[in-house]
Amino acid sequence: MFECLAERTVALAQLDRLRDPEAGYNEWLADRMDAVLESCARDGVRIITNMGAANPVAAARVVAEVGPPEGNRESEGRGGHR
Repeated sequence: MFECLAERTVALAQLDRLRDPEAGYNEWLADRMDAVLESCARDGVRIITNMGAANPVAAARVVAEVGPPEGNRESEGRGGHR
């Protein structure tokens, strides 16, 4: 579980999204997912996070770009859930 945001952070993310409709999620999302997706997919661990902040749809696209790792494509199209 990645609990990364507070009310102030979400408010700032809303401002970011107003400036750029593709922004508004945690800036370290891709790096953090890159670090854990392979082992989580291999071990069947679900990832829970609030790093989507003001733009969970754009954040989901970022996670989809990072993974799932090869060999774990059966989760595509269902939000990456197993």
